[in-house]
Amino acid sequence: MQKTKIKKILFAIVLVCLGLVAGIFLQKYYLPHTASSVVAVREGGYNFINPLLSCNISEDKQFSQYKPIEDKFKSYISQNIKNGNAQNISVYFRGLNSGHWSGVGENDTYSPASLLKVPLMIAYLREADNDPTILKKEIVYNQTVDQNSVEYFKPQKSIVPGQTYTVDELIHYMILYSDNNAADLLQKNLDADDLLEVYSDIGIPVSSSLADENMSPKIYSYVFRIL
Repeated sequence: MQKTKIKKILFAIVLVCLGLVAGIFLQKYYLPHTASSVVAVREGGYNFINPLLSCNISEDKQFSQYKPIEDKFKSYISQNIKNGNAQNISVYFRGLNSGHWSGVGENDTYSPASLLKVPLMIAYLREADNDPTILKKEIVYNQTVDQNSVEYFKPQKSIVPGQTYTVDELIHYMILYSDNNAADLLQKNLDADDLLEVYSDIGIPVSSSLADENMSPKIYSYVFRIL
């Protein structure tokens, strides 16, 4: 009986030692690029918890398995610029599960334009976590200026002056049809600090004038990753 107990103890010790050796081996030979470059983005603002929003791994390194797709990116970009279809094109691709990425001109900045509608939606959905009735709040659209008039690609559907819409309906028009009028109405009925807090939590540096901000594809990817 005593010998059996000793064997079990020795077996447990061997398993622990094997686990330690395996961990050291994996860290040394398979995870050299992640061991010292993990950056966590957390929400903050709480006393006892610090919710994780996203985790960056090896932001300063591209990965060889994406070299073929990177070459295709470069070929496509070069051809379109040569043909006069664009002045500049940037691409950023990231595997959400692995954190591995590839890009071409991923740090070049552009005006995000309608992409700013996504953080605006996030701000409202975040408010709805605390107060679900906000999505049913009714807002009358009585603006005389059509924000879609300057757009080259007009939305298929847009809100109508004089009509009343719920916040949920306005988000639907804003995201599904990229309706600038719906976005403008939503932004005017949201505290500016609530929207800026979304950018702050995500880790995107912006000023109070979001319309003037330029963002890179790599920076903006935080929005989709959080979403």
